[in-house]
Amino acid sequence: MNDSRIQSAIKKSQCLEFSRYKGSAFACALIFATLVLFDMLGSVIAGPDVTWVLASEEETQVVWLQKIGERTAGVRAAQSIDGEEPLGVALGFSTVREGLDPILMEELDPSRRRWLNLGTSGSGMVQMHEQASLFLRSDLTPDIVIFGIHPTDVVRRPSREIGPASIADVIASLKGFRSIAVGQCFSRAWIMRMRSPMNHVYRRTLMQTRLRYLDGYPIDVPFAPDPEPWAADLRGYPLRQKPKQLDRQMQGWESLNWFATESYGNTEEQIDLLKDLIERFRQRGSRILVLVMPEATSLRSRTPAVAKETIVAEFGSDLTDGCYYVDLREAFSDDQFSDHAHLNTFGREALTRAVINHLLRKMENEK
Repeated sequence: MNDSRIQSAIKKSQCLEFSRYKGSAFACALIFATLVLFDMLGSVIAGPDVTWVLASEEETQVVWLQKIGERTAGVRAAQSIDGEEPLGVALGFSTVREGLDPILMEELDPSRRRWLNLGTSGSGMVQMHEQASLFLRSDLTPDIVIFGIHPTDVVRRPSREIGPASIADVIASLKGFRSIAVGQCFSRAWIMRMRSPMNHVYRRTLMQTRLRYLDGYPIDVPFAPDPEPWAADLRGYPLRQKPKQLDRQMQGWESLNWFATESYGNTEEQIDLLKDLIERFRQRGSRILVLVMPEATSLRSRTPAVAKETIVAEFGSDLTDGCYYVDLREAFSDDQFSDHAHLNTFGREALTRAVINHLLRKMENEK
């Protein structure tokens, strides 16, 4: 009995001998030190901003291209079962996604047109062209296409260049780590921040390869059809965002140079991209609505006047029969916005009704 107790005590004491774990501890410490060194070298040599990894600063996130492909494939699958119905498509970004209710549009449209809202997230005519071109890979022929735009969409995003971080940036980064939790420290590490753009490049390359290989095939071959393509894809914005979120939103737009007058000095390329889309849809027999989306006073007041003048000069009147222009930028009060650009629930319903009413009047005047 005593012998078994003695043997048990000996085993416990051996487990507590930390010298036994020196080798494992040294290996873990060496791996950690290597990662830290690699992380610091990455920040110093390549710069703390890792977004330069992306081939284009204006390319659409893969998740949105996937959604457009799946929704477009879903419409095609539905038409193959139920037969072709009049189709309306809304293209744009988050203000279109949040501002136009496709279900309400169907209820208000006397032609019983099915409405497909392909609003995503982002800004700029480069993204608009890329996303609409994916829809145009299909054989769908919408009779109405809405382009929801903002004057700031004619601005190219600032370029991102690879470059070493300054000593001040490195010191500031190291000081910042002292005031954050361990979990945040890992998430802010250069290696961890590099994962997102690298994952984007990887997934985007796979998608582009798949689309090139399946070029000419129906859209529901490279993309699995969405069983509910007509549903609204809302993010659930509150009636009014908190002040901190409003400030962060405005700061993000400042970083894109939206409020600098010189950003609007060379916009021909951006305008030509939208004109190209209009022409390609017109060749399919679609009627076009260029819709200047509503904006809160805070955003309108900071946007240079030349931005709106550029849009008006190019699209400020109905260009041809079946190509309409509607400007609702100043048509809504600030209490109908969740933030500086996105409408809340009340604003969404009001905008949806206004767009359908404008479309009906435009089409009636053509007769």
